[in-house]
Amino acid sequence: MDWLHYILLAILQGIAEILPISSSGHLALYQAIFNINEGYEGTFSIFLHGGSLLALLVYFSPSLWRLLQSVVMYVQGKRTTAIVEDMRFIGYLMLASLPAGIVGVFLSDTIDTIFSSLIFVGVGFLITAGLLFFVYRVSNRRQNDTHSLKSALGAGFAQVLGIFPGISRSGSTISGALLTGLSLNKAKEFSFFMFLPISAGSFILSLDRLQNVDTINGTLMFVAVLITFGVTWITLHLVLKRLKVTHFPYFSIYLVVIGIITLILAGLP
Repeated sequence: MDWLHYILLAILQGIAEILPISSSGHLALYQAIFNINEGYEGTFSIFLHGGSLLALLVYFSPSLWRLLQSVVMYVQGKRTTAIVEDMRFIGYLMLASLPAGIVGVFLSDTIDTIFSSLIFVGVGFLITAGLLFFVYRVSNRRQNDTHSLKSALGAGFAQVLGIFPGISRSGSTISGALLTGLSLNKAKEFSFFMFLPISAGSFILSLDRLQNVDTINGTLMFVAVLITFGVTWITLHLVLKRLKVTHFPYFSIYLVVIGIITLILAGLP
């Protein structure tokens, strides 16, 4: 039955990565319930995130190509308004990625332990639920489409929360940007661009762990990553543009329910 579990985990990752419900939390919960990849839950999750990373690279490839061209032209001395704006956007992305990158390095040795704890996961789900509902109630409806240092820092420090299972990375970063006054469309764009460096860094840091993971079937994991890529790509096209702040309360209700269930499974009253 391993192949079925891996396929379901891949589908779960592909859907939950785009929605603000914590893909890492859902993966950790599923693996704990079915006792899969025991001791290496976090490592497996990182590799599935690699599949989502590939899908995001493909989805945002036109924008990434434009940014690369702007970097080249900037180095060549060209300073058009569009080029300067692109360079500023890249600078904000680099700044926003620093907090989670630094914390992630320090937590790299304990990530599997954290992912194996359903208490962490259940509490994380409840934190995400509270954050989404709070943002729904207080976010300013008169928001702007201009990235700023404030929105970059808001999203960047919020992304630190997303390292922990159960706390949605996309939900926290979008919320962080929204609370600084950035519009939802720009917040979504910035959030998923932020996913690229943090996911790539986590994947690279985990490569050396793969040779020691005897309980994970390498072939099945490779297939799971490919399925994750496909499901993430489909979810991006079907969901991302349609996601609104008015949907946040529904995600909050879902997360409260699954958070309570997770804590019950963890043995808490």
